[in-house]
Parts: sequence; structure tokens; C-alpha cells
Amino acid sequence: MLAALRRPTGLSQERLAFQAGIDRTFVGQLERGTKWPTLETVWRILHALDVGWDAFGAALAERSELQRRPAPGRGWRAGL
Repeated sequence: MLAALRRPTGLSQERLAFQAGIDRTFVGQLERGTKWPTLETVWRILHALDVGWDAFGAALAERSELQRRPAPGRGWRAGL
């Protein structure tokens, strides 16, 4: 999800890391989902991206909803 927030801004992982005051490799790990940030780190990243908590929450909700949807023809109503 971080990459989806970062890419429209045109920031590279390196530039985002610099602006957020975190290590570049950590940004890559966050984007791959191999590491989890603290709330302070999330705040730094959102501030660097000029994204508010409300937009971040909406992106989380959208991602969560997409993960819950069954693939076409795979849901509980597929046989109906």
C-alpha cells in the first residue's frame, strides 16, 4: 500500500526515506510487507508524502475490502 501512496507523488524510495528521516532499505521492506512501522514512522512517512491520516485510513479500508472480496466465480454464491 505504501508504494500506491508513494508512486503518484513521483518520489523515489530513496527520496521518501530522506524526507521521512528513515533508511531507504526500510522503505523497500515496508513496501514489500516484510517490516512493520511504528506509528511515529507512519506519521513521518505520511508527512513526507503530504498525506493526511484520513486519506491513509481510506486507503487501508479500501485495501482491506479488496482482500475480503472473493474472486469472480469463487464466492459463496458461485453455484447459484
